[in-house]
Amino acid sequence: MWNKLELEYGTSCIQVYRFYSSVAISDLGLDVLIYFLPIPHLWQLHLPIREKLAVIGIFLLGSIWVRRTFLLVVAASNSHLGYLLH
Repeated sequence: MWNKLELEYGTSCIQVYRFYSSVAISDLGLDVLIYFLPIPHLWQLHLPIREKLAVIGIFLLGSIWVRRTFLLVVAASNSHLGYLLH
């Protein structure tokens, strides 16, 4: 079975470091976009300043996830992941 797959699709190695780094960077970009996208709309709410700041504070909890993703990018760039057979 494996030989048939190798003949049909071939074998190649992927660089896991580049793969994980690109996934982590795109994930970080999307997290930042999703995090900052609603902030201008929050300022347009017809709420007192104190309540606006409370709502934005709730959104600041989302920054914990963005920070986590950033740390994953840094950790992935500092580790040697080698190659995986694709």
